[in-house]
Amino acid sequence: PRRMTDDCLRQLHLSLQKQHPQIYTKICTMADADEFLLRFLRYRKDNVSNATAAIFNFHGFSQEHELVQPGSLQCSKMNDDIFAVCSLGVYLYPGPTVQDKQGRQLIFAFPRRTQPWNFPPKQMLTGMYYLVDKMLQHKHCQENGVSVVAIVEGLGIKNFDRNLAKLVTQSIQQCVPVRVGNIFICKQSSVVSVILPVIKPFLKEKVRERMVLVGQDLTQLYKHISAENLPPELGGTLNLNFPAWLSAQCSTEGYPLTAQQVHNMNINTEMPGCTNPQPTPLPPQQPHQTPKPSIPPDGTMREVEIISC
Repeated sequence: PRRMTDDCLRQLHLSLQKQHPQIYTKICTMADADEFLLRFLRYRKDNVSNATAAIFNFHGFSQEHELVQPGSLQCSKMNDDIFAVCSLGVYLYPGPTVQDKQGRQLIFAFPRRTQPWNFPPKQMLTGMYYLVDKMLQHKHCQENGVSVVAIVEGLGIKNFDRNLAKLVTQSIQQCVPVRVGNIFICKQSSVVSVILPVIKPFLKEKVRERMVLVGQDLTQLYKHISAENLPPELGGTLNLNFPAWLSAQCSTEGYPLTAQQVHNMNINTEMPGCTNPQPTPLPPQQPHQTPKPSIPPDGTMREVEIISC
């Protein structure tokens, strides 16, 4: 009931002001401070004590890994690092209306697109949290949580980063106010049997029980998610036009995209059966031409000193 929620919100304000005044000051600078606090109340089912502890954990983790803006708990705005991670297409957020049959929002993961050799774990985590923050702006997601659909076909050992796996599981289980429902692992190969034993020690028993190894037979997946909410790669009809969503976010936050960024984004996130915008052809590179030496009018050549920088 609304009255109970308002009462819990007042109590949470008082609890933070008393126990963590410095954190509370940062929260008060946020334009949507109450909405931010409600995320944690819904996450902890209106338990003020647990919500206070969750905010304290989130503050420490987000400051350490630079997930939020300096001096605030507001999610970092779109920047070069976040865009670079999002445009890889490792995590695709299809929007708030795409849900499983229990009403949880869906997020699709493509671990084969991870590039540990180019992107350190901290940068990958920042990009992931940016997407999760956008999901948590919807009350429905705060209350019902999310389910993850991981398409691991083509995954190799080279794509796996143990430190990133540890950071992601730590953030989801202890710090970020998101309820995780099922984790569907689809089209896995033998490499998953090598990676899972490395990840499982980081997972709580409750999360381990929610991992569903779907394999190549997707019948089990269809029991939980309708075909209209699955991409063609999983036998569904959902058009995962992620570049359109990401471009809209960049426009909203005043982050200008270059032709190269748009081109790379469309190529990276392309999926079989989905209609991403056609990659914008890049202008052809002009071949480098070595300038001809300048010859004085008298036709003689002079020796000059070359200075290297």
